[in-house]
Amino acid sequence: GVNPFTFSNLAAGSYNVKVKDLCGGESAAQTVVLANGTNTNSNYVIYAKSEVEFGDDNHIYGDVGVTSLTGKASFEDGDVLDPYYITAQTIHVDLPSSVNYRHNYPATGGPIPTAYSFSGSTMGLPDLTISSSSAVPVSGNYKKLNIKKNVIVTLTGTLYGEVDIEEGATVTFSPQGNILNIEDLEIEGSKLSATIIKFTTCTSIRIKKKVDIKENVQFNTFNSQKVVFYLANTPEDKNAEFDVEGINNNIVANTVMNYGELEVKGGDGGLNTMNGLFIADEVESGENVNWFNNLCVTDCANIFAPQVIGAGKNPSDLFSSTSAGANQSASQALQLSKSSDGELSNKLSISVSPNPSRYNFHVTVTDNSTGDIRIRLLDMSGRIIQTVPVMKSGGTVILGDKLIPGMYLLEVTQGNDSKKVKLIKLN
Repeated sequence: GVNPFTFSNLAAGSYNVKVKDLCGGESAAQTVVLANGTNTNSNYVIYAKSEVEFGDDNHIYGDVGVTSLTGKASFEDGDVLDPYYITAQTIHVDLPSSVNYRHNYPATGGPIPTAYSFSGSTMGLPDLTISSSSAVPVSGNYKKLNIKKNVIVTLTGTLYGEVDIEEGATVTFSPQGNILNIEDLEIEGSKLSATIIKFTTCTSIRIKKKVDIKENVQFNTFNSQKVVFYLANTPEDKNAEFDVEGINNNIVANTVMNYGELEVKGGDGGLNTMNGLFIADEVESGENVNWFNNLCVTDCANIFAPQVIGAGKNPSDLFSSTSAGANQSASQALQLSKSSDGELSNKLSISVSPNPSRYNFHVTVTDNSTGDIRIRLLDMSGRIIQTVPVMKSGGTVILGDKLIPGMYLLEVTQGNDSKKVKLIKLN
């Protein structure tokens, strides 16, 4: 059998490890290298200062570290961390769960990027309500910006006070200089209508007060860019918050909040999927949350000037476009396919969350035309397993809860355009 054993409080260096059984049998020596007290293969998805709490049925696809001398980490029923590591002074694990690789000492060697704060003044800026879709980008900075239900719009401003995005909207941010300063960002959604947030380029989002994401928000899942939230990075801003309140949210972004709390509430009836590197003072995760490491999928210049302490990391790797910690992206956004006449098309955008999944898949399809969208679920031999009723652009369908573990193909067709996305159903 497999019986994990943890060596605590080792100094940095190289060690030889041998195992001897009661009958005198001895294994060959295995070399273990520790840098700053942390295995050099460490691949953090969460790096907190004070505390990390996971509710029931969380799946964490990357290492978790808590750096304080009094730091705590807790896992509840059904949580799965294996084969990744938890490093914290105090670790509590409820059973049944799969959290077998534990280091009972403060985490070190993790990423420490440069921390930015909100800058600018919204005094004297006008308010704006956008009630109808527009193909013309909306420029300018605003003190209060309200985007109504189902509106499709592109924003090119760089400074906002309160931003309220209502359910079903599709909002594309394209800020000059790749930097957004927002005092308070609220994104609403509903079970029946996904709210979609896109970016045209790598973006640094600097928050003054709060990020509040409600339900069924697809954040940066289409043609994903490298996006980083910065908030609560000075003692004066320690009350700033990053909250994900509802379910069926898919967030593709990194967070850097050295003094604040990142809370993903979760709950029954759906999953929340967090894709990125999450740095905070405290991280609290509710039920049914998947955490994936650093899956911002489009590579571009490093505009965030990170600094790293510890071995095995380079500044350019901090927000890398690839991740060794997970073999499959939790969100697949496919932009190009061949239509039946052989021409390249970029009409269909498909987001699947989570993927892989133990339960079901949330499929959102957007398109720049008004034609009907047809979806079929196939096994790898091409046999049709399920046909989804005709849907329109921006709609979300939930499928796959009765699938047995394995690999499947999701086929999405509109007119002459057809795309396939690979789905993985877990045990």
